[in-house]
Amino acid sequence: MPEVGLGEFDDQEVLKSSLEAFEKIKKTSQDLILERTSVVPDDTIKEIENEFGIPVEIAKVIFVLEFEYLIPRKLSANFFLYEIQRLNEVQFELPDIYSFKVRFSMEEGFWIKYLIVDLPKKMKQKMNKLAKFNQSLFGDLEGDKEDAALYIIERAYICSEIIRPIIHSWMSDHHRTSFSDCTGNFMCAMQQKAREKGSIMVNEYSKRLASQLDLIKDIITEIRPQGWILKAKEEYNKINEKLTLFLKDRTSLDWRIAAELILESMLMVELENYDVIDIERMVMEEKRETAANTVTDVINLKNDNFVTDNLSSILVNAANQSKEKQLLSIKDLIEEEYTNATIKNREKPAIF
Repeated sequence: MPEVGLGEFDDQEVLKSSLEAFEKIKKTSQDLILERTSVVPDDTIKEIENEFGIPVEIAKVIFVLEFEYLIPRKLSANFFLYEIQRLNEVQFELPDIYSFKVRFSMEEGFWIKYLIVDLPKKMKQKMNKLAKFNQSLFGDLEGDKEDAALYIIERAYICSEIIRPIIHSWMSDHHRTSFSDCTGNFMCAMQQKAREKGSIMVNEYSKRLASQLDLIKDIITEIRPQGWILKAKEEYNKINEKLTLFLKDRTSLDWRIAAELILESMLMVELENYDVIDIERMVMEEKRETAANTVTDVINLKNDNFVTDNLSSILVNAANQSKEKQLLSIKDLIEEEYTNATIKNREKPAIF
């Protein structure tokens, strides 16, 4: 696909560096998908071709995405077909050339996998942190006024340093696209919804974000403007102005509001996974982990009924066990962690 210019970001070395690093990740992933399409069952590929009316090159990638990464074939096919239709609408028909179709299937296959599987994993820790701020400001979790400023600063960092390079890479891979197309694609992929719902989701999340910004307006205004808080106020005003303009003029969408809306949709997924009680439990777990930095600490915590995991139990009981029993316990722990990692990542951990 032809590349698009980065406009105001062409002279930003940090962005260029991030894009270069991401391109390496993309190429490695595409090469892996291509390698795995070389050995696929012909009968299943034919079945996928007939079911969705797509070329064999795309059918192979859909099979790999389902077999290797547990992405439903119906969802993958929906994204492929939507993109083909979008290209037709902008007067760009896919050439009936084998090498071009392979490249197209690799690029789209990568993005489907990355947005559904890889990006949520990468963002998990950041989303946990942001979710706590969100519940402090808009939920029942106790917090401070400064949480509003921290919330804005954290969002600004994620949008600029993490989401922005990915947005521009996606747009460079998609012919005659827009920030609106990109935002809808990201949202639908990460929430595993039909691509046709993209415009509806963009509209919903823009209103949701505007409502939240309005709710913390008084808090942001009251906080004393000094140091990093002054920066938070500047970011708040910038987001608010851009979002207000977007709600009036949908053609004004730029990378920043696109990133904010994508982030908001990711945050909603995270919030749906646990409630305030879960957040408070995570806080307690962090305190337990901090307290249990040594075997002695773990033993002390056992008396207070804080030891609940297998690793802590092994550390506590090791002194009273034979060497053979210790080795057996470690073996069981490794097998348990391997199983958990396989379930969590939906693939066998590379470290094993």
